Amino acid sequence: MTTGRLARLACRAALASAVVVAVAAAAPSARADEDRARAERVERRRGEILRREVGLDDRRAAEVEKVLKKRAPERQKARKEQRRALRDLAELLEDDSGDQQAYTKALERVKAARAKLRSLADQEIAELEKLLTPKQQAKLLRALQRHRRDARRDRRRQHRGDD
Repeated sequence: MTTGRLARLACRAALASAVVVAVAAAAPSARADEDRARAERVERRRGEILRREVGLDDRRAAEVEKVLKKRAPERQKARKEQRRALRDLAELLEDDSGDQQAYTKALERVKAARAKLRSLADQEIAELEKLLTPKQQAKLLRALQRHRRDARRDRRRQHRGDD
């Protein structure tokens, strides 16, 4: 093999390695971009719900948004833990495990995450009661339930590959 040919092969190998590294580095970034875009869509949709369906003015809608955003990181963390614990339970069942302590530990994690989510929801409700009339609270509850149901349906369709 000639020196020129070896140099070209080395250059191609280096280029291929750079491409692999670039693609690997871009994957988390693309995921973060998707998550950011999804969060923006949810926020925009929530604003529409507050104004159009609940009938809030811009100032009151902003106050309600602030309440709903305030606990979002804690809520996301609790949901993530709940999903992990449920996944662990599914794996235990799939493996037909006899490890009762592992089942107990996973079930306790599910219960703790659910309790945390309920506590966060109760705190939000207490704050929203100060901002909204009972009728506005009912409208918000109905609209958010419908929005969550529709979002779940859309995710299932997307996951299945439906159009």
